[in-house]
Amino acid sequence: MKKKTVRIALALCGLFFVASNNAKRKKLLSSENVEAAQAEPTYELIGQRVQLLYDGGMKAEVQYLNDTTLHRKTTVNGSVAEERNTMVQRRIDNSRFFVNWIENDGTTASQVIDFKEKTVTVFLTFTGPDGKRNSQLLTGRLELLRE
Repeated sequence: MKKKTVRIALALCGLFFVASNNAKRKKLLSSENVEAAQAEPTYELIGQRVQLLYDGGMKAEVQYLNDTTLHRKTTVNGSVAEERNTMVQRRIDNSRFFVNWIENDGTTASQVIDFKEKTVTVFLTFTGPDGKRNSQLLTGRLELLRE
């Protein structure tokens, strides 16, 4: 009976030791994740002025004026278009934003802008010369502009 009690006590001590080490390891891993997340900078969209250089040559200078308004100046093949649009924007994470707006000619733009990676992706829908709706996906790079 004593041997059985000693074995049970040793087994319980072993379980306690393993559980204690697992809890310490989880706490350490959790604090490392918190530190990594805290070290990641948080970018802001509102107030930014950026130049977007799309593959294929299109260039846009965009200013995100407030929560609902952007101003853009787009250059395509030497032709310049400039307007102010109402936008809807949402933060995806610390560095990425989803922005959507409708241009004066009916073109819709859905954009993901990533300040950390300095990239931009935009999905456009527009009416083509044949009167049918068309779409286009553009990718490019982002440059922050200073006032």
